[in-house]
Amino acid sequence: MPVKISYTNARGEVAVLDHSEWPDKWLWNIYGSEGLEAPELDYTEVKYGDGSTEIIAINMKPRDVTLYFVVWTGSPALRDKMDELKSRLIQTGTREGDWGQLMIRRPDGRQLYLNCAYTGGFDEFVRKYPHLNKFSLSFHAQDPLFYDGFEQSFTVRQNDTEGYLFFQPDSNPLYMDPNLFMRSAQGQTLRDVYINGDLIYPTIVISGPAENIRVWNKTTGRIIQFASSIALEPGETITIETKNRKRSVIMQDKTGTKTNIMNKLTASSSLNWWLGRGSNNIEFRNSATTAESALKFIYKEGYLSAE
Repeated sequence: MPVKISYTNARGEVAVLDHSEWPDKWLWNIYGSEGLEAPELDYTEVKYGDGSTEIIAINMKPRDVTLYFVVWTGSPALRDKMDELKSRLIQTGTREGDWGQLMIRRPDGRQLYLNCAYTGGFDEFVRKYPHLNKFSLSFHAQDPLFYDGFEQSFTVRQNDTEGYLFFQPDSNPLYMDPNLFMRSAQGQTLRDVYINGDLIYPTIVISGPAENIRVWNKTTGRIIQFASSIALEPGETITIETKNRKRSVIMQDKTGTKTNIMNKLTASSSLNWWLGRGSNNIEFRNSATTAESALKFIYKEGYLSAE
């Protein structure tokens, strides 16, 4: 039977924290928690000369989680379990602060994971009554989002749509058949992507050939666009990481050589690029598309709250 809350340390050892559904549930139970709710969000806005404003960034502070426990017995079985729990939380033999994962199963049955480190609690174990103890365990997460355990992906190609729109200077747009591939034209593919989670910062992989590249979430207004000097040949890729504290833009050529090309982003670009809850209208522009060209998103759905 699945557990409600557990912690997996850096060595891969699992510490069961909630025994409410286990035969040894008489040992201890969780009676309260802090830090599982949605955090406060800080919005960065800019105001333009015409009086309009635009949100250009969403910032979230690190998350601290505290779980409160009540212990029902002082038997040798409890001591053995507590010794086991302590060894798996404190992780003897690993570096202090090594990351683990807190797994929480929500009331709707969805299992979510928080990348975090155990930060203390056993030192505060205090005996309150002859056969009743209370203690708390604390965890710290630099990334405050809870993630679904399943990695998902979707790929945008020309044949995902009913055709391309091509634009030329000083002329009306020309609509082309979906089976026609052209080079040296401003091909734009539109795709609606529905997200169940609250917030997703995806890994984006662009496969060549590609030129005049732009990835635009028209729902959020976030744009990633490259200078015209950046061009991908078949077999070459650009990998964009949008997660906070991991943001990067790496181009890999056909020999496997990797190059940081973050300085090739245009001034209108932002790596603070996300997919929000509900429908996201994604536009991929590539003026050198062939059947090999592709835009791939890789992500785990993120949730602001585990409650």
